[in-house]
Amino acid sequence: MLLIHQERVRGPTQDFARRVSQLVFSTPPLLAAYVQKLHPAQEVTVAAVLSRAKGHGVPYAQDDPTPCALTAAAFGCLIAVQHSWLASGGEQAFAEVLGRALDAIEPTA
Repeated sequence: MLLIHQERVRGPTQDFARRVSQLVFSTPPLLAAYVQKLHPAQEVTVAAVLSRAKGHGVPYAQDDPTPCALTAAAFGCLIAVQHSWLASGGEQAFAEVLGRALDAIEPTA
């Protein structure tokens, strides 16, 4: 994932990583390719959500869209935070911004 480890890198490497990220997020075909590359990770995450629920004795029905919806929301937060973090020039800690975005997702039931 493009930005997740960027905060651990300092100096010219961090600047290069930020510029590459800005290029990807400002170029629709590159952004589309990036989002497509995330798809396998989303599938793994859905499988983990299903497994975890089953392990806790509350498995989802096979036709329940909830695991996919939860995963899509989390990955949507990741992409939104990457846009926001880049637009701000990386002023805040990425993990803090991601935490705020994920906190905004609340179950209704």
